[in-house]
Amino acid sequence: MKNREKITKPICTKAEFVITPLSTLHSQLLKNGGMFMDRETNIQKRREDRQQALQLVYERMFRDDTLEDVRADALDARDEEVSDYAKQLIEGIEAHKDEIDELIEKNLKGWKINRISKIALAAMRISVYEMKYIKSVPVSVSINEAVSMTKKFAADKDGSFVNGVLGAVAKNLSGEK
Repeated sequence: MKNREKITKPICTKAEFVITPLSTLHSQLLKNGGMFMDRETNIQKRREDRQQALQLVYERMFRDDTLEDVRADALDARDEEVSDYAKQLIEGIEAHKDEIDELIEKNLKGWKINRISKIALAAMRISVYEMKYIKSVPVSVSINEAVSMTKKFAADKDGSFVNGVLGAVAKNLSGEK
């Protein structure tokens, strides 16, 4: 009887059981070289993609070249392909730069956009783009990632500045809906 109880017990609870569509599984396999990635790996991959986008958005601020030239130079210099998500971010930021910058500038208190550290501005552009155009990314995640990148690549005090500005942008965007 004990063996029978073991067999009939559920493997997982309802809360743990999630059906993933076959198309999602297939696309995960294709993107990851035939291997499934766990949640932690996905988070780390997305973080790396954002940092890659940060480098390219930052570099683009100093160059008059096309976005494609900046990407090609990054490939040559760093010997790495630009990820699909980083491409989506940089192309989206390029297409909506004026609108993104207007949202940022509208929420600066006593600052002009040209006075902000370039790293902080690049991180904010990524976050604002995600908040406005990529609904699958939670606003809090986007803000935290921007603050984290700013602290990593700029001064710590820039992180709190970025957090305040992006918090105000998020509040304004939620008011628009």
